[in-house]
Amino acid sequence: MIEVRVRYTKAAQGDPAMLARLRRPMVLGEALARQVADRVARQGRTATPFDAYSGERKGRAYVVSDAYAAQLGLAGARWRSSSAFHAGAGVRPGTARATGGMWRGLQVRNSGADAVILDFAGSSLGAKRQATKTKSGRQRARPVLIRNQTKGGTVWRHSRVNVLQPTDSENEALGAAVARWAQQLISATLGGEVGRFSSSGDPVLLARLARPI
Repeated sequence: MIEVRVRYTKAAQGDPAMLARLRRPMVLGEALARQVADRVARQGRTATPFDAYSGERKGRAYVVSDAYAAQLGLAGARWRSSSAFHAGAGVRPGTARATGGMWRGLQVRNSGADAVILDFAGSSLGAKRQATKTKSGRQRARPVLIRNQTKGGTVWRHSRVNVLQPTDSENEALGAAVARWAQQLISATLGGEVGRFSSSGDPVLLARLARPI
């Protein structure tokens, strides 16, 4: 299971009123992040279907750092193509997940008092090598750390697919959760029972958001 980091700005942490306003939006964000991680990183189902290897050039080798290959349990660092490399590593197409480093940085954070952002934090081992020189002037190739946000952006640049984009059904489930909370609030304020509630939104996400907040 992929862990989702939940982060509040220092301003929010020092302001009880702001924290109270952010409580429901952050619950929505965390539930959606867990849903997206399961759908994309585990199942390979992005909101917008894409072929991750459609831009490959025939005859162009795909070379990774020895450290990256080793992290995936591979002996070789040179492959005939990116698709061959990922197939050899057993990476499921569409998951944007090889070593899992990018997804371990998945986070939900507040922006101001009423906005929530899903993105990737931290850095992880990059696939490529970086050429550097030793003190004696000799060339050497070394593995590099890449910001996880940059990794997510690279997928977008090459495929115009945002791996964190919710599906239409998930968006509907988020709207239904807000409506349900409003219904609970009105019922608690004015008295009476909460009526039956139904939605055609994503049932798994709706179940994540079923508890009263």
